[in-house]
Amino acid sequence: MHESSERFEDWKFYYFWGVSATKPSALSFQEQQVQALLSAVGADCAVASLAAVEPKYLINHKGTTVWILLLISALMNDKEGLSAVANGTSSLFMPAPIVHGAFSTHVNWPARLLEQYGADFGDHWPFVIPFVRHHAAGAPQELAQSLRSPDGVTEIMGVAEFSEHRPEALLALFHDFHERHGEDFKKPKNAKRGFFSKLFGD
Repeated sequence: MHESSERFEDWKFYYFWGVSATKPSALSFQEQQVQALLSAVGADCAVASLAAVEPKYLINHKGTTVWILLLISALMNDKEGLSAVANGTSSLFMPAPIVHGAFSTHVNWPARLLEQYGADFGDHWPFVIPFVRHHAAGAPQELAQSLRSPDGVTEIMGVAEFSEHRPEALLALFHDFHERHGEDFKKPKNAKRGFFSKLFGD
């Protein structure tokens, strides 16, 4: 059993990141779908959100991040489940309505950072799917390729770690991706079936 699972410092914060033609506040996933994503990066045991969140909404009006919400909710409602995640035997999932209810309208980022790390994907929205892993667990693996939904609407580009000491790195990631590929999302695309369709099904 791990030494501790009830301190914030016992956990590391990660997220899947991508772009969607559907507004993130309207996106929600099934447990088996997010579990499949976690397995795809070798991070089977985690506390994960079933909601996608726009980057600008990841910090609420109290200054709390969505990752802290995931941990606080688990600590308050399912300590045994949290211990199982820490021990590498299970995952916990936070329903999309809870996440969207707390992180869907308030922007707490300084305006200068949002301006500095701007990203325009036309009629698409950037999003993240947050999750936390015990610090003793291995870091997620990189995706070999992006994962697109069967209808071509949602595409996950990768997985990254979130640092509360340098939160703007998340904004910078989307900004850099926008600099390289932003124009591609402003052009009509035919939906392609790929690995993501195998994970999510038809």
